[in-house]
Amino acid sequence: MPYKVTISTKAHKPMRATKQNWEPGTTNDHVQALDGFQCMEMTLTEVGWRLEMFAGTKPWDVYDTPYYKAWLYQGYNTLTYHDRLCDIDRTTEICPPGFKQGYMNIPALLESLEREGRIVVPFSKAYDIRQYNKHMDGCVLTVEKIDLPKECPNYQVMDESRKNGSGEYIPDFNALRATASCDEERAYIDSVEKRIIDGKFSGFHWNMVYITKMACGHYEIFQAPANEHYPLNEILKSAQDHAATSKCTHCICNWQRT
Repeated sequence: MPYKVTISTKAHKPMRATKQNWEPGTTNDHVQALDGFQCMEMTLTEVGWRLEMFAGTKPWDVYDTPYYKAWLYQGYNTLTYHDRLCDIDRTTEICPPGFKQGYMNIPALLESLEREGRIVVPFSKAYDIRQYNKHMDGCVLTVEKIDLPKECPNYQVMDESRKNGSGEYIPDFNALRATASCDEERAYIDSVEKRIIDGKFSGFHWNMVYITKMACGHYEIFQAPANEHYPLNEILKSAQDHAATSKCTHCICNWQRT
């Protein structure tokens, strides 16, 4: 289930700053640079990591795992902004500025997200009351559950741990079989896996695969990039539209099936 994350700092009230008192200016530039940030998180686990980053903490129990590192080192997890008074560029993670020592009940927030479909987290939640600056009142991070098409294709979004030695993604075929709609689809998944095992196909370039039943009645697997620029719900809607009007590659090319 995908989730859309956005940050709005339009309510921020800039503080007075001078070259002699430059720190408020750095805070102003940092907060303003966060405005309009958005990304897609593909699982509730990733939403939890997003909230940990926002709160200035780390999920130390999984910090060294390939899954977390693949998520952490995505380019949109850092922000570079120009500090105008100091005339330098600064880089930060996607979180409010300054020393954050607040208490954010992330499990409760995730439960609320699953129940309500949306959560709004004020910047103040990241701070102890002694460190919070009221100039950030009204600045929020919002997470919304994205509704998928009712008849969703069988799909899988992969992280960096699914890459082989050649840098190609290899799906978890057992998971794809478990979510297949029928024996015919499972047999098709078996044939794709066999092609990879036999060396006839090296893997997938993009981090998402999906399987659809085409207009000719045959199943086919496709790949796509699933990220903040290509939202999952849009990919799946396009997949449905394409499957309803297009034949599979074998039928189009009149290839013999093996």
